[in-house]
Amino acid sequence: MSWCCYIKNKKRITNFSAFCYSLTPIVQPLGETEFFLDLGVEKPFASIAAICLKFGQSIQCLGISQSKFLAKALCLAPHNLSQSSPVKKLHTSPLALFIPKGLEQTAAAPLPVSVLWTLPPVVMDRLQMLGIHTLGETAALSLDTLIAKFGYLGHLLYQCIRGQDREKIQTLYPPPYLIWEQGIQDIPQQKLPELIKTGALKLTDLLEIHGFSCRKLSLRALTPGKPYTVSRQFNRPTQSRQSVALAAAVLLEKLKPAIVKAELLTLAASDLLPPQWEQLNLFNTINYSLQPAEKQQRLQEVCEHLAVKYNTTSVNLGKDLLPTRREQLLSFWDPLRVKERGEK
Repeated sequence: MSWCCYIKNKKRITNFSAFCYSLTPIVQPLGETEFFLDLGVEKPFASIAAICLKFGQSIQCLGISQSKFLAKALCLAPHNLSQSSPVKKLHTSPLALFIPKGLEQTAAAPLPVSVLWTLPPVVMDRLQMLGIHTLGETAALSLDTLIAKFGYLGHLLYQCIRGQDREKIQTLYPPPYLIWEQGIQDIPQQKLPELIKTGALKLTDLLEIHGFSCRKLSLRALTPGKPYTVSRQFNRPTQSRQSVALAAAVLLEKLKPAIVKAELLTLAASDLLPPQWEQLNLFNTINYSLQPAEKQQRLQEVCEHLAVKYNTTSVNLGKDLLPTRREQLLSFWDPLRVKERGEK
């Protein structure tokens, strides 16, 4: 299972969600100060360290678990951990709490029933009326008992208190944008072209890591008075290092008058497309007036190419369908979700 990270900020932080998208394409904002992140199946420590290092005191708490419910519950509960608690403090400022894999139920046991944020308040009230005040006490009740007392909510309660909730992080996919930003107050003007080229290369690295192509590139200069933004639309979706670097250089030239007083440069790739756009495009190159044998051969070549590139056989779902129906079906196909993200 993927690691889920819940983040509660003390206030709205400019570009916070954009920074999160640089770590993972699966981000669920809850208003302006709360976020869920899917950090993949690998250990999440590097991503957590990057968040804490960049935003530090602006963050109130982070909770990390393979259970979405427990990730947030950690931040809702009092933080006076006992020495025997399996919950680990990864950072103290900001506070980052981590539940190791397999210890979810043990970690949940001392938490008060007030952390049951996924369930209606009536469930917490009824538990307290029964003299039950912690998730550990709730876990002592059988599934049949919980269902008898709470109906279908009893089953959800049974899963939550054991860290077995299957709720996924709800996200916009693809994300609205990926960014690179750099403070330039102490950087000489003559070094900016090289700096923006470096930024463009780092941005294309992000596009390649997440498997996206972009249709639009924007450069924003933040000055004491107001921000200035210029954009460029690509003729076709791209993640080419050369194309993005060239477009960034053109945008920098357009922004030259504003950059003299700028404090921060932000390069953003937007109008992102997931990998299946290439699949649909390849299918659309097939000439459907071909003889059946020739058409089938071309379809097979396309499927084999995509299956090798994305290590999946899901592309075969669309090869025998009419073009319009195929596009409807394959628009839901996404190599990131064929298996757990990051899993070999």
